Amino acid sequence: MRNFSSGSCAQSPNSKLEVRTFTDLGLKESKDLVEKAPVVVKKGVTKEEANLIVEKLKELGSTIVLE
Repeated sequence: MRNFSSGSCAQSPNSKLEVRTFTDLGLKESKDLVEKAPVVVKKGVTKEEANLIVEKLKELGSTIVLE
């Protein structure tokens, strides 16, 4: 099982929308999640999926920790 958390997610609308694209959360829920960082963003992902998500979030200025 792979978990990762956003250590300091950028507060831009783009980061909130990006979190929404790889979770089943609605816009408000993804906004709340990003604003509560550091939090676990998604659990139980494959290494490949985790790397894709990490790459996207880092492009938006997030600090990611894979666990």
